Amino acid sequence: VIQSPYMAGLRCLHLGFPLGIDGLQRFLESPFMENLSELHLECTDLTLDAVRILANCSSLTNLTRLNLSGNRLTHEVVRILAQGRLLPQLETLCLDCNLLGDTGALMIRDWPALPRLMRLSLGHNHIFTAGVKALAEAPTLRELLSLNLSRNVSSNAGVAALASSSWTRLQALYLWFNGIGDEGIRALAQSETLSQLRRLTLTANRITPVGARTLIASATLPRLVRMDLQRNDIGTAEQQGLRDRFGPFVYC
Repeated sequence: VIQSPYMAGLRCLHLGFPLGIDGLQRFLESPFMENLSELHLECTDLTLDAVRILANCSSLTNLTRLNLSGNRLTHEVVRILAQGRLLPQLETLCLDCNLLGDTGALMIRDWPALPRLMRLSLGHNHIFTAGVKALAEAPTLRELLSLNLSRNVSSNAGVAALASSSWTRLQALYLWFNGIGDEGIRALAQSETLSQLRRLTLTANRITPVGARTLIASATLPRLVRMDLQRNDIGTAEQQGLRDRFGPFVYC
């Protein structure tokens, strides 16, 4: 397959089976890999050594989107990516369902400038309050358009750090199942740096009618048009109030 001339037209490749280092190298050595703009290696049993080969590959010159989800990669993957040649050219990086932990988040805080990076997904990585605070402090992430931290446990303190961070153009924030209560919602509702936000996902948190009313009264989320609040304890009146305030794309 990788020697087929039809591969020359390939722009996006999804591989969802164990490759091993030899298999990965054979793919990367294909003369047609240079045309690839999007690569998904989800649940492929990638090792850190395999990621190191990928991160330093010279043939993926046009790659802008990389997905390494579901490989149980530890925080060391953060260092490997930072030391490679691939990271600076990426616009989208997805590392969901790995084992980065707070240590990985602290290492991301120290990443070099990445002016092209627009979307970062770190869902389900055992990142807790300290790690979320580190991400909020990361200069590299200031210009993100989208940040996914779903299925981590940021808690109210972590969300407060996100709300006070110096975002310049963040449009989508995913905080599904993060242990966020009304105090964290208050911080989001009062944030001066989330004025560009268009989508906010807060499904399966600990939000009560008090937090819902705080969002309704917010004067700092003028562009928000979609909000996901399913699996929270929000009453019927507050649900309607949220739709009146933010429009029809509020899901409770």
